Amino acid sequence: MRNLITLLFVIITSIAYSQSIVNTEKALTTVDDKLHLNYNLSGNSIKGNVDINQLNTDLHIGIRLDTIHVFRAIAGISILQQNKKLVNNVGFVQARYNRILNERFRTFSFYQLQYNSILLLERRQLTGYGIRIDLEKDSSNFRYAFLIGAMYEQEILDETQLMPNEIVETNFLRTATSFSFKYDIKKVHIISTTYYQAHMSNFKDFRILNDTEINVKLNDHFSVFNVFEYRYDSKPPNMLNTYDFTNSVGLSIKI
Repeated sequence: MRNLITLLFVIITSIAYSQSIVNTEKALTTVDDKLHLNYNLSGNSIKGNVDINQLNTDLHIGIRLDTIHVFRAIAGISILQQNKKLVNNVGFVQARYNRILNERFRTFSFYQLQYNSILLLERRQLTGYGIRIDLEKDSSNFRYAFLIGAMYEQEILDETQLMPNEIVETNFLRTATSFSFKYDIKKVHIISTTYYQAHMSNFKDFRILNDTEINVKLNDHFSVFNVFEYRYDSKPPNMLNTYDFTNSVGLSIKI
């Protein structure tokens, strides 16, 4: 029973931090104002038959200097302890810059730093650059975009959790490509992004990540949402599975 309580607690409070997806475009879909700022802080504590403490915090910043230059940043930390022992420790920060060339094309560049104890990541640094192509069909209800680029990745894993013959640190180039779409019809809003990140000198080494959210507006104050996240890594550390899947359902209240 105690393990079941712990499992439910982790699923409910940590689901947003269990993957390695940092989707800045979703967190700040549009930056219409000169400055957009959003900060969230939450914590949970259970004492008695179980001893669990959790802290979640994240910050979203969007800056639009003019019609050409847009900056975005997102950062977050999640810490989970059970019986004063660290169970999960996740943190990330990403800074992103877009230079808008015209209605269809814009360049993107970003820097990302993250750690994730579930994925044995002590540190992952990404630096990337590319071009984004925004498209839409006849109806503006459906919009989609392609991102094509490359990124440099430095990854350092937790040596204490690896097999003796496994590599602790890697440095190489990966593709930075993704496809995203947004669909709005009546009271339903869908936004989905799929990333493909392949080792440029060995395309058998690749990651596929998907982040999809479905939001249904019930009325002016209530809406329900369902968020899916899927991560596939063709060459993970030996003790990890090749994939992770999470699914969360929630109710949003707007006053």
